[in-house]
Amino acid sequence: MAGVVLDTARDDRAQLLLAGAFVLAVGLIGLTLVLTSSTYTATLASHDNQVVRGSDAVAVRDTVEADLTDQFDEVFDGQPGAPSSSVETNLKTQFRETLYPLGNETGTHHARHGRLVNVTAPPSGGLFVEGSRIKQSSTDRFAEPNSLTGVLIDDWTAAEDVELRNATFKIESLTATSPATGFTLRLDSPESSGPEWTITLYQTGSSTMEIRTEGPDGGDWTCTRPRPDGTTNVFLDLDAGTAGGTHCRALAALEPDWNKYDVEFVNGNTVSGKYWMIVDAPPSSSKVMTDANRVVYGAQVRYRYHSATVSYETDLEVAPEEIT
Repeated sequence: MAGVVLDTARDDRAQLLLAGAFVLAVGLIGLTLVLTSSTYTATLASHDNQVVRGSDAVAVRDTVEADLTDQFDEVFDGQPGAPSSSVETNLKTQFRETLYPLGNETGTHHARHGRLVNVTAPPSGGLFVEGSRIKQSSTDRFAEPNSLTGVLIDDWTAAEDVELRNATFKIESLTATSPATGFTLRLDSPESSGPEWTITLYQTGSSTMEIRTEGPDGGDWTCTRPRPDGTTNVFLDLDAGTAGGTHCRALAALEPDWNKYDVEFVNGNTVSGKYWMIVDAPPSSSKVMTDANRVVYGAQVRYRYHSATVSYETDLEVAPEEIT
């Protein structure tokens, strides 16, 4: 009989191990960027134990927004600089095919618990926000050639009164030796007396580059990296707050309190490299002040949550790596 008990215990442990492995596998599948109604059901179920209150409405909203942002990034990441109409239509269709099943699944799930939750395209039909990719894809100084004379302009504006995302800079060389002469990216409020954020790059020695961010309230943050010299390059990712792939205190501090700003380059002749960014205005707009390619900036999705005690409606703005 002892042997039987031992075998049973082993069987139980084996079943527990298999069950644990199954749960882990399901969890890993749920992490995939490609959103499906089946994986989203698991996400919705996590809210079932919450009391129907305002915080639940916000929690569901945040989950929907995060999943849609991941899916948008998966569909549109790497979109061609100037996509053909057929390519653009195909990408938009892929995103719509995620949105509509998600809306149906969300509504059905929460209806069982006395809540009306709806995720749809805006009534006006303006699901997608058209935008522009402003880029310098070959190594050059960050100055702008005059359209008439070709003379490089040190201080220039890339776009006005825009939202900004996917801002990345590859710094390949830097000659400035002080903050006053350093290359500066300025995010300036369109208001005449509004606040501004600046990011300045300059040398602090023969082998060191300092990155300095200054905020509108007098805040000042810095970090240092090896000075780019043509063989050593430094990537700056504004949204991630990283320089050279690691955390940079100066970039991580960037938190504009407004959504729209002018994107300005100052002392562009003192730095060379490449850059990419996307703004929420098409190239044909007067807001875009330089050459750019048409791309999709983001999406706007209508979110509604109603219960016996809570009524909440808002527009979700889907824009991966947005600087806010």
